[in-house]
Amino acid sequence: MFEGFKVHTLRKKIELDALQKVYAITEATTKDALEDRDESAWSLIGGSDARKLDVSDQDEMRESAQRLYVKNPHARNIIRLFEKYIAGRGFKIDPGSEDDQLIEYWENFWKRNKMAKRAKEIVRRAMRDGEVFVRFFIDGVDTVIRFMNAKDVRNPMDKAVKNSVNGIETNPEDIEDVTGYWYRGTLIPADEVLHLKILVDSDVLRGRSLLEVIMPFLSMYYKWLNTRMKLSQLRSTVALVKKVKGSPVQAANIATDQNTKTSSAPDDSKYTRAPEGVSVITTNQGVDYDFKSPNLDAADVHHDGRAVLLAIAAGVGLPEFMVTSDASNANYASTMVSEGPAVMEFEDWQDIFSMFFQEIYEKVILTGIDHREIPDYEIATVPVLDDKDVITEVEITREMPTDCMITYPDIAVRDVESETKSLILQNNQGWTSGHTASAELGRDYDVEQELLIEEMEDEADEMVGRDDPENEDDNHDVQEPDEGDE
Repeated sequence: MFEGFKVHTLRKKIELDALQKVYAITEATTKDALEDRDESAWSLIGGSDARKLDVSDQDEMRESAQRLYVKNPHARNIIRLFEKYIAGRGFKIDPGSEDDQLIEYWENFWKRNKMAKRAKEIVRRAMRDGEVFVRFFIDGVDTVIRFMNAKDVRNPMDKAVKNSVNGIETNPEDIEDVTGYWYRGTLIPADEVLHLKILVDSDVLRGRSLLEVIMPFLSMYYKWLNTRMKLSQLRSTVALVKKVKGSPVQAANIATDQNTKTSSAPDDSKYTRAPEGVSVITTNQGVDYDFKSPNLDAADVHHDGRAVLLAIAAGVGLPEFMVTSDASNANYASTMVSEGPAVMEFEDWQDIFSMFFQEIYEKVILTGIDHREIPDYEIATVPVLDDKDVITEVEITREMPTDCMITYPDIAVRDVESETKSLILQNNQGWTSGHTASAELGRDYDVEQELLIEEMEDEADEMVGRDDPENEDDNHDVQEPDEGDE
């Protein structure tokens, strides 16, 4: 019985070993069949996040954008346009409070930090580099701001850091909650830095340049223009052919003997072989040269260059005449139509920068409150009417507001006279209100009404003063009637 059991067990073991060998051979064969022998020579595409750049690509993008801003006229013009329309002439930040201490503290900050110039630099850095870092310092009781170079915001090379990507340290549970910035090897707390990033999603830590999308087209237009210049130079080439009767050897001897390239005139001035831009060719009668000019259609080439310019304009959301600074081919009506998208583009960017400038203002005011330079409360005086119709004043104490009013430069150039006539007609027909008409003209209706009332009162006082008999000159001469007068 035991012998039979042993034989049965041995048979099962042999069958199991055979099955394992078959499985091993099958697995190896299948694996070799599915594997690509040149897999190591391929690069994986589509697996990375296209929304953001790695460290090296971020540096390359920033350096390329800065290089274009310095050397490319169209790139410089585009960045300067946004700089002018966002923080150009007329830009200002007014406090939302009438407290004298707050206004004085803000004006001191504005003057000491040269904010009229620094605001433009904020826009320039953000649009060119894709982001801007502003760091706050306390000098006594005053607030001072300085820029942090974007290329120096990176993870340190000599130490391992956690929860930090490309120099920005975040909350491990919330990527939008920034806790610090690694700047030149030092971790700076997030409450000392304001960071504005553009053209990326909220969960992407570093911004992208406005010029990034048009970089290849700027290079393409430069090459096209350079080729056009070479073609123009080639077309202006003139050849002076000198034909000599005789053999090629005689022609070569004459060309050598008459070479004045290194010869000098009696006054030591150098001879030239031919006028500038003219080539001299010496040959015998048996040889003739015929220059063939390229048969190119200049109009087609012109359209190619304009197509590139249109791609550049579309990439930054501006009309062509703004990118090229050439409105010679546009009339008033067409310019107004093409200006519409640009106005919306500038207004959108103004909204984005409004939040950043508001953060700067709030941080400055809170710093002044912490250092007792600004009171932490505001007293508002409100006129009211009591039961006896006597105007009284009530003081209301409230927390010091940290909001501000931002005024941006005028974006669109309009025909004020035509628009005013149109608004008058609409107001007379009851189609629009005085408030709306004033807003269309860039005026505050309530403020203007108060100023008009004050002017009317001043004029009335002047009229009363002129009609008052007491103001007449009592010493004026009165003409006495002559004796002969009846």
